[in-house]
Amino acid sequence: MSLGRLGRNRVACALPVLAALLALTACAHAPRADAGTSPELGDVFARARAARAAGRPALAIFGLDGTLVDPAARTREIFALAFDGPDPVVNPPRPDLVTAIRALPLNAQEYEPEATLAKIGVTDTAFVRAVMTRWTQDFFSNRFLSRDEPVPGAVGYVDSLHARGCTIVYLSGRDARRMLAGTAQSLLERGFPVGDARTMLVLKPNRASDELAFMKAALDDLAAYGTVVAVFDSEPRDINLLHERYPEALAFRIGTKHSANAPADTPGIARVPDYAGFRVP
Repeated sequence: MSLGRLGRNRVACALPVLAALLALTACAHAPRADAGTSPELGDVFARARAARAAGRPALAIFGLDGTLVDPAARTREIFALAFDGPDPVVNPPRPDLVTAIRALPLNAQEYEPEATLAKIGVTDTAFVRAVMTRWTQDFFSNRFLSRDEPVPGAVGYVDSLHARGCTIVYLSGRDARRMLAGTAQSLLERGFPVGDARTMLVLKPNRASDELAFMKAALDDLAAYGTVVAVFDSEPRDINLLHERYPEALAFRIGTKHSANAPADTPGIARVPDYAGFRVP
């Protein structure tokens, strides 16, 4: 056999091997099938099953206000009583403002309560300050938590996760000293799983506790209890923090209302308006 033909035969034999190596290299460096796609609520169930199959408890972490419950009705009731008592903040009372606030659809309330007051014509600085003092006192208390309404689909979604073995963690900047009893009662009355071995209610110790420091410490502690498979919050700052701490978990920002001047969502966080229409795979 001539050297030229021998060389051609060696090249011909090497080509399939080279093609196979190139294919393996391409697979090794190819993006994951789900890269660039947004996770869906139903995906959490598969993540939870995988964690349990690996011998680890599966944890899903949820915020409360705006994430699982809508506090708009709580704000409406506080405003109504501030306008027309008993013990209103203005003299004489303003029943016309009670009518106005009750006529305002709950979904038309703004995240900032001052902006909601402006929608019904309350802009006087002294009046706004008095109403906001009452709002702060009552909003962060047990008194009106029974007015909160579940975010659409939230009860069914959380209950479905819990029924399939997922530990539900309620993590909130509410403080235990003023709001623990009312929060537990409100969750129970609305049908959320609470009070058993696979639920946790984690609140700030007291009003003075720094919320960001509390959140960071709580997230570190929760990592010891199992695999965090999903995190949910309505506030961009908080969901970014959750996603940063648990980058392998699926992350969802719920709803559309949040604080002013909030940061942009970190890439990889899915935005969903609520939990309605979720499907268990």
